[in-house]
Amino acid sequence: MAKSMKKGFLNILSYTRELVLTCNFLTVLYLRSFHIVYFTLTAATTVISAKILKRIIKQARPPPRVTASGKTQKQKKSYGMPSSHSSAIFFLNTYLQCLFNAAFTWQNICILVFFHGFAISVVWSRVRLGHHTESQVIAGSLFGFSCALVAFYLWKNYFSAFDLDGHIDGVFTHVLQLRTR
Repeated sequence: MAKSMKKGFLNILSYTRELVLTCNFLTVLYLRSFHIVYFTLTAATTVISAKILKRIIKQARPPPRVTASGKTQKQKKSYGMPSSHSSAIFFLNTYLQCLFNAAFTWQNICILVFFHGFAISVVWSRVRLGHHTESQVIAGSLFGFSCALVAFYLWKNYFSAFDLDGHIDGVFTHVLQLRTR
C-alpha cells in the first residue's frame, strides 16, 4: 500500500512542469497583474538560463535504472547539470517566500509550508525517478534560489513602479499616454 502510494505520488510529481505552467497561466488570466507577468518572465528566464548552463557544463545525467518490473528506463538525451525543474521550483518557492515575508499571517505561513513541501518533493522526485543526481538538483535549487532573490530585488527597487493600478491594463494605458504626449 505504502509503495503504491509513493509510486502514485512520484507519478504526479513527474508532471510538475505542466501543473506549474497551468497554474501560472490561470493566475495571469485571473489577476491580469503586471507583477504576475514579471514573475512569469523572470521564471522563464531562469529556466532558459538553466538549460543554457546545461549545454555549457555538459554533465551527463545518471545512468538508466532498472525498474521493479525489469525494464530499463529510457536515457534522456539532454544534460543534467543544473536541474531545470529544481531551478524553476526553487525560483517559485523563494519568490513566494520573499512576497509573503512582508505580511506575516497564519494563512501565509500555511501557504509557505505547502510550497516548501512541494518544492522539496519535486527536487526529491527528480533524484528518485533517476532523472538527476543529488549534485544536479542541489545546483539547480541554488540557481533558482539566487535568480529569485535577484528578480525580487529588481522588482522591489525598479519594476514595481510600473505596476500602476495592479493590472496590466494600467501599464498599457500609462504607456499609451506617454506616447500621445
